[in-house]
Amino acid sequence: MGSPYATPEADVTLGVVMSLPKRFAHVAFPLTLGVLLVVSGCSAGGPSSTPAQETVVLTIDTDRLIDGTFVGSANRRRAAFSAKDGDSRYVVVDGQEGPRYSRIGTVQFSADNLRVAYSAQRDDGRVVLVVDGAETPPYDAFAPSASIFSPDGLRVAYGAQTGDSWTVVVDGVEGRRHDGVDPPFFSPDSRRVAYVAHEGGQARVVVDGEAGPLYDRVPSPSVRFSADGRRLAYAAELEDTWRIVVDGAPGPAFDSMGRGSPYMSSDGSRIAYRAQRDDRWVAVIDGEIGPAYDQIGDIVFGGGRVAYPARRDDRWTVVADGREGLPYANIIAASVRFSADGRRLGYVARNSVRSFVVIDGVAGLAFDQVSASSLVFSPDSRRFAYVALEGERWALIVDGRIEGRFDEVFENGVSFSPDSRRVAVAARDDDGAFVFVDGKPLRRYSAIATSGGPAVVFDAPDRLHYLAARGDTIVVVEERLQEAAEPPQ
Repeated sequence: MGSPYATPEADVTLGVVMSLPKRFAHVAFPLTLGVLLVVSGCSAGGPSSTPAQETVVLTIDTDRLIDGTFVGSANRRRAAFSAKDGDSRYVVVDGQEGPRYSRIGTVQFSADNLRVAYSAQRDDGRVVLVVDGAETPPYDAFAPSASIFSPDGLRVAYGAQTGDSWTVVVDGVEGRRHDGVDPPFFSPDSRRVAYVAHEGGQARVVVDGEAGPLYDRVPSPSVRFSADGRRLAYAAELEDTWRIVVDGAPGPAFDSMGRGSPYMSSDGSRIAYRAQRDDRWVAVIDGEIGPAYDQIGDIVFGGGRVAYPARRDDRWTVVADGREGLPYANIIAASVRFSADGRRLGYVARNSVRSFVVIDGVAGLAFDQVSASSLVFSPDSRRFAYVALEGERWALIVDGRIEGRFDEVFENGVSFSPDSRRVAVAARDDDGAFVFVDGKPLRRYSAIATSGGPAVVFDAPDRLHYLAARGDTIVVVEERLQEAAEPPQ
């Protein structure tokens, strides 16, 4: 019998489980929001910047704040949270209070940061979506969705229940009825909409209102468009076998499919997936079945190249363009990535006790632990940076050298400037949270927002901004940096 759309449990980390200490985590602000106000140079700047400008986004009433609901926009210029007023709940966006409801869902900003939405339950028990302050018609329930907005922010789609049936609503228009629906999503160009519908115990993909064939199972996370929206691929199970369906055509049958399959190159010209047959795993790239391994991790495309981690017996390697790299005791699957131009390849590996980053086949400094998610290449692909734990302190490593040490480093905290000359990281010490750039800390705050996007946003080679908390006040901090030294060659 075919196994579920998943790889073996160990495939989550591809070997030794390496959970990060709690100190490496995103910050949830304990705060409340007020009016927009600009304050220039209100705190002393660090040695590598001129006096900063702070824009107050809101002030938080901590007695009313609902814990864990603070959300910052991806561009780090807007903020929202949920609050309580007796038995009522409401949302505050950029300091403006919304209407009262009995319950409130998670607040989400559109990808262009201009729009905001959340679900809410009325006193009569029915639910509505509140989009830019306006309510949708009421329904009995919504299909949970990471985002209801299209990538360009102009369109809205969501799954909704009335009675025993479900529908997908696109731009205010209801579609056909189903027994159930998974959350809909848009193509990267925002023109098309797809979702998985459930009917009579089976599932099918519906694209722009047109229903595809029925299968026993279609995992919603497997459905994906190409960047131009012209191609569609997904994993499907029928009669205990799994196939990848590309543009409506099913591929060869396998016992199971690896979670995350299929994978597409950025231009949609190449498609890959990892599949299991007779207890062995293979990578299928552009229709060609590769060598068998005991385990295979996520497949990564970049600059016309393709790579994936694979295990045979007790040794891991990264297979790049069909060639195996050096063997290691463990490779962290989520760390494998190409530079922007595809010429460089990096990942996090581990021997029996130490972790290190491998760039273009060369192993770097060894640490107690390396954050796989922190590894980034510069825009020009010539430089790289990441954070690692040694003892009780985190280190920022740039181009293989330690640039600073910190008590804490925040998730999504490492960023390069557009000209690749600067590296910034969001960190914390006993005096507070701060941005570290050009080898020096800037001003300190109670916290720095990191969830939902990069902690530090470069607006130009010498300008950056971030969202921070000073006590109960949320501010956008804009820094103009002094001339940077040339990076080492």
